[in-house]
Amino acid sequence: MLKSFFLNLLFPLECLGCGREKFWLCETCFRKLKFNGATKDFNLRAPNLKKIFIAGDYDDPLLAKLIKKFKYGFITACGQILARFLILFWSGQSWSIETGAVKNRDANKDVPPILIPLPLSGKRRRWRGFNQTEILARELSASFAYPLNQELKRAGHRPPQAGLSE
Repeated sequence: MLKSFFLNLLFPLECLGCGREKFWLCETCFRKLKFNGATKDFNLRAPNLKKIFIAGDYDDPLLAKLIKKFKYGFITACGQILARFLILFWSGQSWSIETGAVKNRDANKDVPPILIPLPLSGKRRRWRGFNQTEILARELSASFAYPLNQELKRAGHRPPQAGLSE
C-alpha cells in the first residue's frame, strides 16, 4: 500500500487515451478500442489448429500504448484492461462459445479449449516480475471456465521481439 502511494506520487495514474486522472484507461477511451472484425485462416502446419483469432490491431495507437505499458512499463493493471478487451472480443465470436467446447475428433466428444500462456525465460520473468500472458490467460480462464495449462516451459533466453528488425 505504501509502495502504491509512492508510485502514484511519482508517476500519477492517468488515462493513456485522454489523460484523465485515476485510470489507466477510462471507460470512454476503452470504448474507442477497436476489435479486429475478422478471423484469419492460415496455412497452419499443426493439424488440430484451424484458426487464429486476432482481437485487435497493434497499429491502433491506444491499444499499442496499453500493451507497451503492460509489458515494458510493468503495469499489471493494464493486463486487467487488456483481459477485459479479450473477454469482450471472445464473447463475440460465433463458434461454440455457449458451451465453450470444440469437437475432439479422436474421442468424438466435446472438449473445452485449453488456455496455454506462453512462458517467459527465467531471466525475463525475474526482470519483469510477472508473465503477461499468464495474467491474460488467468482472466480468460476465470471468465469462460476454460482449463489453464501452465506446463509449457521456455527453453533458453531470446532477445525481445520488440528490438528485432523486420
